[in-house]
Amino acid sequence: MPNYYAICADVFEQRNYKEEFELPDANSALEAIIKSLPDDWEGSIEIRDAKTLSDRKFPLIDFWRTPIKK
Repeated sequence: MPNYYAICADVFEQRNYKEEFELPDANSALEAIIKSLPDDWEGSIEIRDAKTLSDRKFPLIDFWRTPIKK
């Protein structure tokens, strides 16, 4: 099964995360990292695979998360 890296950069650069997942596809990795983030976390999430982790390569998914205000 492929490995995917989730690289999460907080909007204020204070709560950044990097996690590795062994899942069937990049969308599953995005779903898993979103579920693990704090409810109030806002920022950029990049999903990369082990072959494209280099800074010179494009992410598989580039996603911006904004929490829903209740």
